[in-house]
Amino acid sequence: MRGPRAAAILSAASCGTAAILSAASCGAAAVCLLVASLDAPAQRTGNLLDSLDFGTPETRVELPDALNEISGLASVLTEGGGARLFAHDDEKSVIHELDAKTFRILKSFSLQSRYGRGDFEGLTVIGPGPRFALLSSDGRVLLFDDTPANGVANATLVDTRAGKNAELEGILFEPSTGELLLARKQATRKGDDDVLLFRFRLPEGPAGEALRLGANGVRKATQGGKDFRMSDACRDPVSGHYILLSSHAGALLEIDRTGPIAATRRLPKDRHRQPEGIAILPGGRLAIADEAAGGRDTGGRATITVYRPR
Repeated sequence: MRGPRAAAILSAASCGTAAILSAASCGAAAVCLLVASLDAPAQRTGNLLDSLDFGTPETRVELPDALNEISGLASVLTEGGGARLFAHDDEKSVIHELDAKTFRILKSFSLQSRYGRGDFEGLTVIGPGPRFALLSSDGRVLLFDDTPANGVANATLVDTRAGKNAELEGILFEPSTGELLLARKQATRKGDDDVLLFRFRLPEGPAGEALRLGANGVRKATQGGKDFRMSDACRDPVSGHYILLSSHAGALLEIDRTGPIAATRRLPKDRHRQPEGIAILPGGRLAIADEAAGGRDTGGRATITVYRPR
């Protein structure tokens, strides 16, 4: 296979039956997206969470101190069966590329100084390059491209206006519509503990409610007494389902695009003290990143745990 089709990147947000190709005419202040069909290889059927072996991890790796406050993951699956894996910090706009097998840091780059600090709560891939969207809890999104080691990325700020009254934590990209889905962590009013995702169409929105799952139904499905407060989210490229992570509830939730719960999974507390990020790796594996529990002063280290299919 030759030409642009062969060079297309299949991301965890966009591989499968569609890939996102950015139009060459896009300006720095705009996001132009073209959805193109690609042939998908034969893969599993059914739900991602039901296919995984959560009993024994494939691997569990301690991360360097620079990732003690890891707050999200994003993966890019390439046509050759490889992957690129990216992580971000909670308070600083620093992006780290990790080796997708050893999880050591391959490179780090930052965003320009005026966006240097914030409350960053999610990272997703929205196009080739790769091109990223980094979410802050107040609903602002920074769009930027992959950048060489120690470089400074030129980011474009987009205000989704979805987080003015609610703390957002978790972002994913839906390639079929060109929309970002933004996950709410905190309720906007007392007594509203529903799991809520907002949709935002690039480049200018507006934002609106996309999916709402009743809190009681989610608590029953996850077999937990705690509210499902979002920590991170990603899209399964095989089924198109959304995988949602809650550190507070210690659970994963898999839903389809219209909202019904497809699968759930409780996470073992001894292995996941503070899970903050999830990403899908080649072979249908799931990576879960845990922040250093209690902070670096306690000697705790951040970790990545990988689960493989049964």
